[in-house]
Amino acid sequence: MKKKNIFNKIIVFILIILLCTFLELLSYFQNKPLININEDVLKIYYLNVGQADCTLVINNGQTMLIDGGNEADSPLIIKYIKRLGISKIDYIIATHPDSDHIAGLDKIIHQLYYN
Repeated sequence: MKKKNIFNKIIVFILIILLCTFLELLSYFQNKPLININEDVLKIYYLNVGQADCTLVINNGQTMLIDGGNEADSPLIIKYIKRLGISKIDYIIATHPDSDHIAGLDKIIHQLYYN
């Protein structure tokens, strides 16, 4: 009976260690930026915002957002930009004044620069 009790304690200890390791790895990858914006590689992201338009361009540490989608899309765009590890947008271009191109820009600018 003592061997079984010791064996159970060892199994529980191993499971706790594995769980702690898994949680630490999960935390590491959630907080790690997905990209290095300083690479000498042109990257273009077409964000899926339904019928609206939003494009993110990255090159040599510079970022440019072309259009900002609808107002309802701005939380998704902000979350995506932050998940990439981008904390500021260097250039913002509004191609024309239709709401599906510019309505989300004010919230995006406010979140990235004033929060």
